[in-house]
Amino acid sequence: MSPTAPYRAVVFLDLDGTLLDEHHQGTPEARELLRRLEEREVLPAVATGRCTWEVAELLGDPAAASGVMSGGCCTWLHGALVQEQRLDRALVAEIADFSRTRGEALSFFAADCYAATTIAEPGASSMTSLGVPLAEVPVDPDFWRDHGVQFVNAYIPAAADAAYRARFGDRAHFTRYSAGAVDILPRGVSKGHAAPALLAAAPRRAGGPPFAVGDARPARALF
Repeated sequence: MSPTAPYRAVVFLDLDGTLLDEHHQGTPEARELLRRLEEREVLPAVATGRCTWEVAELLGDPAAASGVMSGGCCTWLHGALVQEQRLDRALVAEIADFSRTRGEALSFFAADCYAATTIAEPGASSMTSLGVPLAEVPVDPDFWRDHGVQFVNAYIPAAADAAYRARFGDRAHFTRYSAGAVDILPRGVSKGHAAPALLAAAPRRAGGPPFAVGDARPARALF
């Protein structure tokens, strides 16, 4: 379908637990679903906490061309960036220092790469639960100094949320995606926050409805 042709509808599709299998991997069936939606003049828009490059690795470049990525930090339409939000560098520095003094691990995510402060527990378990081979995880505690960070993963149990929210809650948004990890995003950013930007940019026929398909709490912001 031509990128400029109006779509009959837009469907936002969650990744983990929806398009990916139980091992957090893409499947031929998922790729075929995306292709068939396009054939039927429906825009498939991935909506995920994962980064654009992760989506491309899991489901192929076409899947990463349109959607809400990085938990809402960026929105893409046919390979063109519609909007991007980043954490303030001074805030990232403060989060890094705070977690270091508490002995807790982080991962920093930029538009096209990432790095962890360490691959020790409990971060290692959270990474492997998402199908990430630990041998491939880059380790660089100072990654944030040279990259624009969209969001941060803090590998902390739910009991530690209160300390982070007390310190950074007025400047950041928190989304817990597993028992051992929470996303720290720019304040006001979520999948639901970013979805209207894609809907405004995507050519749709008059009255063409949006749909959303997801399976867990982070996906609820889409509805």
